[in-house]
Amino acid sequence: MSQALAYVWIGQGLLAACAMMGGGFEDELMERIRTGDIAVDLYRPVDLQLWWLAGDLGRAAFQLLGRGVVPMLAGALAF
Repeated sequence: MSQALAYVWIGQGLLAACAMMGGGFEDELMERIRTGDIAVDLYRPVDLQLWWLAGDLGRAAFQLLGRGVVPMLAGALAF
């Protein structure tokens, strides 16, 4: 039983950080392509893939701290 509870708490903590249920950069990238804003992104003196990677890593780190650490600590204290 303790392993099942640990699995659930860790899974919930990492769900948003791994973007398993969507919320990654794909939706925003598709929207930028649809509206034509991707042309501005390609004009910038920054590699487009590294720019999106940096944004996605920042999102994942924020989600891991905000939604990952708190549930893991709560699960560790409760069980």
